[in-house]
Amino acid sequence: MAEGRAVKPRIGYLGLGLMGLPMVKHLLGKGYRISAYDIVPEKCRVATAAGLSATGLSTVHHAAEVVADADLILLNLPTTESVETAVFGQDGLAEVMRPGQTIVDFLVDRFPAVSRATWLRRMQGGDVVDEFGVPVTSMRPYQAQ
Repeated sequence: MAEGRAVKPRIGYLGLGLMGLPMVKHLLGKGYRISAYDIVPEKCRVATAAGLSATGLSTVHHAAEVVADADLILLNLPTTESVETAVFGQDGLAEVMRPGQTIVDFLVDRFPAVSRATWLRRMQGGDVVDEFGVPVTSMRPYQAQ
């Protein structure tokens, strides 16, 4: 590694749909390594078939697996319920996250799915992780690519 060059965070990504997959492709193009999951197995197969494994993508079989080596967990999920299930459901992210990890929820067409107070109250063992809501709108140009 060149002196002075920052190490890129390892990314865990949930949601490889219309917006998630283009965002993953962009991050891979910038040199990030990503572990990704989608509740629809076909979406993981499409990403793998597109040759993204060769550029740093690995797909996993359970949502909680994206957390294993990730510094940053990105959520691109369609509903509040899907965020709740992915994070706090059985085998959810909250069961395996550790202090220092950050969750970013790309809030598509909704107010923050889970309030910060809820995140802090519900994290396993009371450990605090950072959570940010980042609204994403008008992704139509990316959906066509």
